[in-house]
Parts: sequence; structure tokens; C-alpha cells
Amino acid sequence: MSRSPSEPPDNHRREGGKDDQSVLGMYRLVGIGFEFASTVAVCALLGWYLDKRCNTTPWLLVSGIGVGFAAGLWMLIRAAGPTFKS
Repeated sequence: MSRSPSEPPDNHRREGGKDDQSVLGMYRLVGIGFEFASTVAVCALLGWYLDKRCNTTPWLLVSGIGVGFAAGLWMLIRAAGPTFKS
């Protein structure tokens, strides 16, 4: 049997038995991590900006970090919920 030129040879398959689903799962976890970090960063930047405008340094920055952490954690739990349902 001959293989088509677009097919990779057998020795170029992924090692460790990883299939497409596990790779997609890893990308999903990376995306969730970036979403969490960006939520905290955006809320912190908003707090920093409002601190500069209202001259309340550092209270709105600290509040922004706290709100960003809570919102990021809420999104993380929502995204992980279907994984843990039986």
C-alpha cells in the first residue's frame, strides 16, 4: 500500500499516545489561564487609572486587583464546572 504525499510517515506520529483531544484540552487550559490573568490585569489597570484620576492611591488599585481576582476565579470555576459534573 502506498501512502499519499500529504500523509506523514508513521515515525512522525505524536509520541506518548497523545491524541487531538488531549492537545485541544491543553490549549483550552492555557486559554483559561490567560483569561484569568487578563481579567486581573484589566481590573488592576482600571483601578490604577481611577486612582490617578481621583487621587486615592493605592486603594482603587488594590480593590481592582481584588475584584479582578474574584471575577477571574468565577470564570475559572464556570469553565471547569462541566469537567467535574458526573
